[in-house]
Amino acid sequence: MIIYLQMIDTPEDRSKFEQIYLEYRGLMFHVANEILHNEQDAEDAVHQAFLNVAENMKKIGEPKCPKTKGYVVTIVENKAIDLYRRHKRHQMLELNDTVQGIQVIYEGENTLTACILKLPARYREVILLRYVQGIV
Repeated sequence: MIIYLQMIDTPEDRSKFEQIYLEYRGLMFHVANEILHNEQDAEDAVHQAFLNVAENMKKIGEPKCPKTKGYVVTIVENKAIDLYRRHKRHQMLELNDTVQGIQVIYEGENTLTACILKLPARYREVILLRYVQGIV
């Protein structure tokens, strides 16, 4: 909370922000978690929402009123939806270590070459592309 309080100029606004933080952080986390279904992402959305609240303290009246509650819930919903869309745009694929490669038998005396050829195909291909083909 110290980070947020450093963004606020007046002691009155700091006190108001502290009341808002203590009153609504659980609700905001719940709303974000319902949208994202991931606790870490929900915490990120709540953090971003509190940054937005700290920047816009002039727009907030009483800390414990329905209007303030609606305001902070709307902000956290928007932050959670933005985060959801960002993750959906950049979906992650699971790493598949079962890349098939050619089995190479090396009978030379170069230890480094022998070690590289013992690597799984995925890692061996990356090294060969980088140092033999100049790619990557």
